[in-house]
Amino acid sequence: MQPVFDRSTPVVDFGDTASPRSWGARQWILWPVYAYKVLIPSRGNPPFNVFQRVVLDMCQAGIHDPEQIAKRLGFISPDLFVSVLNQLQSIDALDSHFALTEHAKRLLADQADVPDVEDVGYVFVDAYSRHLWPRMHRGGLPLISADMDKFRPELRRGDEGSPEIVKATELRPAQSALPNEPSAFDVQKAARHHARRVRAFEREKSQSGNSSRAADRLIAQKVKLLGTEPELVYFAAAIFMRKDARQSSWFVTDPCGLGVSEVLRAGILKLANEGENDVKKMLEQLAGQAWHVDNDDLALYLVEVNRRAASRVAEHLGEAASLLPPKVIEQLARADEKSQSKKTKDIETFYSDVYAAIEGTFSWLVTLHPDISVLAALAPESSDNKHLLRQIAERLGFITSDKTNIFFNISRRVVNGALRYRNTNLPGCLAAALLAANVSSQHSLATLAVRNPNALILLAECKKRRDNAGHYTSADLATDPVQLRNDLFNLFRNLVGTDAANNLATGKGVSWGADISLRIRSQAVQGIEKAYPGVDEHPDIHSRMIEMREAFLVVDLLSRSWVDAQDILKARLCALMFASTIVMEAIFAALEKEAPSLTSVAQEISDDRNKNATLLVEAASGLGFQLDKEGKLTQELTHTKPESIRLAAYGKVKSLQATIAAQVLSANQQKDHPLRDIARNCPCFLLHLGQLVEARGHGDDVSVSAAEAQEIVKLIETDIRLVLEVIY
Repeated sequence: MQPVFDRSTPVVDFGDTASPRSWGARQWILWPVYAYKVLIPSRGNPPFNVFQRVVLDMCQAGIHDPEQIAKRLGFISPDLFVSVLNQLQSIDALDSHFALTEHAKRLLADQADVPDVEDVGYVFVDAYSRHLWPRMHRGGLPLISADMDKFRPELRRGDEGSPEIVKATELRPAQSALPNEPSAFDVQKAARHHARRVRAFEREKSQSGNSSRAADRLIAQKVKLLGTEPELVYFAAAIFMRKDARQSSWFVTDPCGLGVSEVLRAGILKLANEGENDVKKMLEQLAGQAWHVDNDDLALYLVEVNRRAASRVAEHLGEAASLLPPKVIEQLARADEKSQSKKTKDIETFYSDVYAAIEGTFSWLVTLHPDISVLAALAPESSDNKHLLRQIAERLGFITSDKTNIFFNISRRVVNGALRYRNTNLPGCLAAALLAANVSSQHSLATLAVRNPNALILLAECKKRRDNAGHYTSADLATDPVQLRNDLFNLFRNLVGTDAANNLATGKGVSWGADISLRIRSQAVQGIEKAYPGVDEHPDIHSRMIEMREAFLVVDLLSRSWVDAQDILKARLCALMFASTIVMEAIFAALEKEAPSLTSVAQEISDDRNKNATLLVEAASGLGFQLDKEGKLTQELTHTKPESIRLAAYGKVKSLQATIAAQVLSANQQKDHPLRDIARNCPCFLLHLGQLVEARGHGDDVSVSAAEAQEIVKLIETDIRLVLEVIY
């Protein structure tokens, strides 16, 4: 009869191991394990201390003068090394000529320090996965007293004189045959992994200021299995949440007392997904938040938050709020919501919404003065207009600098687009407004120049930060969003010639529903960790994918709500496309590290975008990527600015489209490039990226429905999994 796990199974506990992390709520579990005995070489002390080892290395390099050794190591006095050299000669490590003896060489190679005596220890096979843990223990198992007769077993942990009594959940696997005994190779591999984890835990403990245990000097090749019959035991481990981060995912302590590790995490997630032992309920209770979100509750909450924010904006702007377009007020309200957040994604969204409001304002300004005749002052080429527009700005009273040149280096075609076709591109709209103000003293820009001469510099800074925030490789965004918001409120008031409002309301947030965002965040974290096991080893990609999943869930909930929240849904669609694009930029940044773009690609690129498009389509087809029905790729991918592709080829990423082009052209010249594997497994990969870039659009203009956006994200998520498998 095979032994089984039951209430008579002994409990093993290696002690509290969450340090140096502080923990808040926690739940103890008893995890079933098969413990196999092994023989481990007894511990040996290092043959040489730090100074002796350094001096031996110096002697091997031909440096044995004490003064030279002291000078190279930054010591003032050579006395210490005179003493060390004498010690090494006295223990037959150095000969009379300060050369290493054979005895020293053997000790350094660990050939003479392997003892014949061996200790008994254990390696462990997980009862659920039936896999050997990357852990090993020297000596007997630390059994603790446990009252297993109660519904939830009670463990007596810590000192016997003042024990800590904790309740635990017993996780009992289905009865099955004993696992196969570990092979010698597996045992030695577990010993190597264990030794590495010990060293890492030592570093964690020392960084936290805690005393550390002595590292166990293992010689993995000498560890061997003793017997074939395992002992059945329960390991005590704690699942916990960090005390200082409510939105963080849960952690689990290492079962062998080595801090916080991933040894049990995959098994716990599997049980939760399968509905075993109420593990999912345990995780939900531990996090203090349910995963379910009512879509109507979410919509009502966001509508109310947006209404409160719009009210605050109206009070800040005063009379200007009634003059500016309603869409601009909506965009400023969304920005106001994010202005006090410390989250990177919220700050990025803030800059995006602020810039959209600026573009909307200046596009509206162009419609107030639709003078097509001003185009006659412009030359076809951008460089020819730079001096003229800067001269006009300074004549009106604006202060200019190198930062503001982005508004002056504009072609006639761009300004024509703003005047004739209502394009909202800020440089084009601002140039059109400057030209109109140059012939009309009543123009609003003239008022703005008098009241706020630094306005163009502020707009240039906003554009720079918006551009940075729109990409994965964004620069530091630590500028105070609240101050920038207030500066922009002042700019808008100056633009329409109104004064600041009095008695501005501080504006309290909506009191109910604040936990909804935590629930959605929890769903996002759990969804990503379930779909992409191991992605948390790549923190940047991990965090960006959580943001994408969070935006996806919000769009899904709003699209199914009966509450009228179309404006909010459109803004969230924009956020979803932004987040998805940034995730792909992060993925291509990882691909770039694995297979850097070839600098020779820069020489291939022509200033003729049509020629580049042909080159890119041919390369994509040659790699095995599928093209559309017309044998092309979307224009958003093929007609990227030539200079952006050149910069991407040199590793200076400018945009997702530029990086894709540089990588595809590089892969066409490299037989072992990862994109070739991606093409074999997903020929539609570039078509999916084209859909994403096309849907991403410009500013807050998203031309896809919620269903279309969700379908694109699902395709992208599948592609991300493939890319991660290829490059990692």
